[in-house]
Amino acid sequence: SESVPRAIEGFQRAAALDPQYPAPHIELGACYLILWYFGLRSGKEMTPLIAREARLAQELGHFTPRGNGLLGVIAAAYNYDREEAARLFEASLKENVGSDAEARWSYATFYLAPAGRFDEALRLLELGIDADPLNTTWRGATAQYLNMAGRHELALQRTAEIMALDSKYWVAYLYAAEAYAALGRWPEARAAAETAFGAAPWSPRANGMLAAALTHTGDRPRAEQLTAAMARSPQPHWGPQGLVLYSLLLGDIDAAAHWYELSIEQRDAWVMIQANGWLTRELRASTHWPRLATLMNLNADSD
Repeated sequence: SESVPRAIEGFQRAAALDPQYPAPHIELGACYLILWYFGLRSGKEMTPLIAREARLAQELGHFTPRGNGLLGVIAAAYNYDREEAARLFEASLKENVGSDAEARWSYATFYLAPAGRFDEALRLLELGIDADPLNTTWRGATAQYLNMAGRHELALQRTAEIMALDSKYWVAYLYAAEAYAALGRWPEARAAAETAFGAAPWSPRANGMLAAALTHTGDRPRAEQLTAAMARSPQPHWGPQGLVLYSLLLGDIDAAAHWYELSIEQRDAWVMIQANGWLTRELRASTHWPRLATLMNLNADSD
């Protein structure tokens, strides 16, 4: 929540110092995507900025695979145009499949995972780990895909690897909490969620995960404090993401459908990513799903 805005300032300064230097514009687009992805800013606010920076880089003659990848994310998770997203992602991979890990992450996260193609997503991210074994970001993404695929024991192995590399990387604790929750190990889920929330109280997913773990372990008053805070958040895009996660983990499918639809309307990137994951399995089996899938231009029968 603090480092990304600082990075944006640095890249903006670089772009101002040399208006003909294209690389900072790609990095700015990536920063704006991170803010949207983690729920710190809305898609409505960030997507025009992402597109602007990607196109500025193109105009300056430096349209890297990441540029097409950034535009592919907008097509997939904001415009819900999978055909255009496929075209952009395929172009990004053809340009430089061997070395551009960010482009592969975009394709895996916003195109393959929503279609339930988790093995393909994992293979792409493993290329990044092979090239950069200490990169906790790519390892965290693989833990996320393993959870979405229902392979929770493997997700726990991956999060343990991440924690051994960087014990302060809060995302690993968030995905560990999800894996423990899926396995019914709620005290362990609560401990991991407490760590994630303590490091990232600004994260709607950390809030939703902790609220669910608190409820399952008997601390309903504190859980209600968190859910009430999410519901009245001054950032209208922020609360629904956490409340979707909370409702899904409690099995309250009607509430989950309500918050999911609101998240779709607000173009929360999380709802597209999780559309075919473990967390949404009960929602997909409900009568709510055909409408939700239609709103995202997804096949309601996919699983």
